[in-house]
Amino acid sequence: MLPREYVMAMDRKPQRQSSRNNAPAASVECGDFIDQTIAIWQPRTKRQLTREDGREIIENMTGFFRILQEWDRVDRAKKNADKS
Repeated sequence: MLPREYVMAMDRKPQRQSSRNNAPAASVECGDFIDQTIAIWQPRTKRQLTREDGREIIENMTGFFRILQEWDRVDRAKKNADKS
């Protein structure tokens, strides 16, 4: 679980809830989270990453894992239907 400062949005938009524990989901706009993302990904590229790059990386990784989760949900539903 991320520390509280990583999940608090800097703007006042309503936060979506994470599916596991009803805690606020990490905001792409949270400065510390973007900085941490850049620090993780910067060694993997020669180009200097910007904060916008960091935001896009977070958005893309979130989307990727959301798709994996959806595929898993569909697969489990099919397996349960086959058992019936």
